[in-house]
Amino acid sequence: MRQVYPDYRIALAKLRRGKRSAVKEWLADAQSDIVKWNGASPETRTKGLRAAAMVVLGEGDIETAERLLDEADAFAYPPDRVARAFLIRLRDDGRKALTYLTSPENRRERELVGALLIEEGEAQEALDVLAPLTGDDASSEVLRLRAVATLLSGGKRVEALNLVGSATAKEPDSAMALFARGVVRMACALVDGASPQFGGVPNPIGRSLVVATPDARNLLLQAADDFTRLHETVEGDFKRDVEVWRLAALLLNDDTRDRGRQYGRSLFARTDLEPVAVAFFMACR
Repeated sequence: MRQVYPDYRIALAKLRRGKRSAVKEWLADAQSDIVKWNGASPETRTKGLRAAAMVVLGEGDIETAERLLDEADAFAYPPDRVARAFLIRLRDDGRKALTYLTSPENRRERELVGALLIEEGEAQEALDVLAPLTGDDASSEVLRLRAVATLLSGGKRVEALNLVGSATAKEPDSAMALFARGVVRMACALVDGASPQFGGVPNPIGRSLVVATPDARNLLLQAADDFTRLHETVEGDFKRDVEVWRLAALLLNDDTRDRGRQYGRSLFARTDLEPVAVAFFMACR
């Protein structure tokens, strides 16, 4: 009989690289064979169900996510409140999720509180929450969030670059860390006071906001490379977002604008065109 757990670890590794469907496919395959599913340890089934719940939450399917979390809780008590907090965030809002996570009890809960505070525009508060996480607790996610919060709170750009570099060094296959590095690099190529938002697709940025130095152009080139690498592994809406970020990094850079125009034309030829890509293309002509 094929073992479930090795497949689960492979699925999780793919999830970290941005391939969300891997966990859903693993769960569907595992549960299709009742003997194999019952032969898996409660720990494996619990982790798999919770991971699948997080994936479907990302797709906006609250009902399925809640059912999966209930199934997971039947096997084992949850190790933290993170999954339920994500559910509350989607069903209600970020503020209610923060209320639910009052007094975070472990690293993962602090990570989520930090992320929620950043979403709410409270970057300095996010840094304060993340501050106690040092040493082994300074995970790739902690470093990623600190980089973002440092930039948004008006901190030193070099510090944000160092933090996001450490995040990707600690977990090279992390899609979220790689995405953050690309965005931070792009932000650090812009004049003071101009910064793209984190997450989703970027708002159009004019070329006049790019610092006219070789260092800025190099940062944009590195950002485009990050988004190119990320595009190879992510899927769904995230993949489309990454395409726009890559287009933006190419078009804003004097050295790669022709490549950007060519890439833009390839995006425009598709039926699922992202409108923001058109806006960016027009802004950077």
